[in-house]
Amino acid sequence: MGKLYLANFLILLCITYFNYIYCEPIFVYEHVMNGARGPLSEYKSLFNNITLYDEYRIHWDGDGELTLKGKMQHYILGIRNRFKYPNLLNYSEHNPNEILIHTTNSTRVKESAYNQLQGMFAPLITNFDNSSKISTMTKSKKFFYPPNYNVWKYKTTSKYKKIINEAELSIQLVETMKNDIFNNKNNIDIELIPFSRNRTFFKKGCLNHKKYIDYNHRKNYKKIIKGFLEKKYGQQLQNFFGYQKKKWLYHIHRSFSIVDHYIVNYEEGRDLSYFLNSTGINKDDFYKSCKKVYEWWLFHIYCDKKTCVMESSKLMEDLIKYMDNKINNKTNELKMLIDFGEDVTVGPMQIFMYKAFDVDYTVCNFACNIFFELHKKFTKDNQERYFVRYYVDDDLRLNINYNEFKRIVLNSIWSQKDKDNFCRGSIMKVLHPTFFLSLYIILPIIFVLICSFVIYKYYSIYISKKDLNNKKQKLLKENNEDAKEMEAIK
Repeated sequence: MGKLYLANFLILLCITYFNYIYCEPIFVYEHVMNGARGPLSEYKSLFNNITLYDEYRIHWDGDGELTLKGKMQHYILGIRNRFKYPNLLNYSEHNPNEILIHTTNSTRVKESAYNQLQGMFAPLITNFDNSSKISTMTKSKKFFYPPNYNVWKYKTTSKYKKIINEAELSIQLVETMKNDIFNNKNNIDIELIPFSRNRTFFKKGCLNHKKYIDYNHRKNYKKIIKGFLEKKYGQQLQNFFGYQKKKWLYHIHRSFSIVDHYIVNYEEGRDLSYFLNSTGINKDDFYKSCKKVYEWWLFHIYCDKKTCVMESSKLMEDLIKYMDNKINNKTNELKMLIDFGEDVTVGPMQIFMYKAFDVDYTVCNFACNIFFELHKKFTKDNQERYFVRYYVDDDLRLNINYNEFKRIVLNSIWSQKDKDNFCRGSIMKVLHPTFFLSLYIILPIIFVLICSFVIYKYYSIYISKKDLNNKKQKLLKENNEDAKEMEAIK
């Protein structure tokens, strides 16, 4: 009897383990940033889009264009999808009913999409023995990989070894080719659908948004620049860039250009010796400081823990609709949706999940990505149950029942009234909500205290008058009694 019980228990344990660990998703949503790029001339930056030289005296082939490393990052993500979801799609033949692709209007984003799709449906290397020949990434190839590698390198299962193996062989192939073999549209023919105009919210008629950003900028940005740039490197930067007054560095476009362009040079392995030798600045330490400034800009200037939720509300609402449709419409063939965006679309969705579910968020590096997997499992009585797994750069952050996930998401998104109050309401209420909330609490208290004081004063006056009248009556009575006594004596 004991052995039979133990056997049944082990079988049940295996079934449970299989359901939660190895069950494959029925629908996958991916949202990903563009891959590594060159410096941008946007926002009055210090990159000259005519000569194509940046402020570090380094020449580029274009203005903010995707680099070979950026293309490889997305191509490797395509390899990742092929191995992680082997039964989700038919990778030998693209089916437009199974996968839907959205992109922003940026050329580098569209190129990122084609590169990832090529890794999924038209790999560069076919018919080779993908065994464990290469188990780790070579150090020189670090920035060819998406940030997911920081998770992959600790995994021991064969699929992650296969991803790295094919990625390494693909990088070697690409580096030996003299021409760019990522000829995007010729390699993969999949329709890219532009983001609809209302899928992201910022800069779409929100009157108070610029004022809100300017307030955050004035309030704290100078402190950030002082802390991470001026105190450490102020004199070296002033000598190299030739500005006279320190406030030159506080200008957000100048300082952010210095930060952003250093990051892309560093990650591309460009020769920064002229800047480093001229200033004596440590290459790696300055990179870390630049990343800190970038992270603060993304999560405090572009949007903060409040407005990132507004930015992502429509995307999260759409995600629930896609998942509901997959659950309720058995004829629905859609199995994967990929939104190719930018740091300013992926980052805010991480903050949404942080605010709604208290899960960690991560600074968005090139090709950063988030995945939502919808899983289906069956209970003992053969009832369908659904749950959601949420990943950031392949790091599992949340595993939750779908109905609970849906409830929390819908309770967290901003309503149209919330958006209107923020965008068209009083800017003072927007900037200082706790102050006005305090007033709503304090004013009634003050009113009650004033009323209590007035009542107390009137009551005191009433009591005083009453006491005075009583004294007068008593005195009058005493006088009358005295008068009677005097008459009796007479």
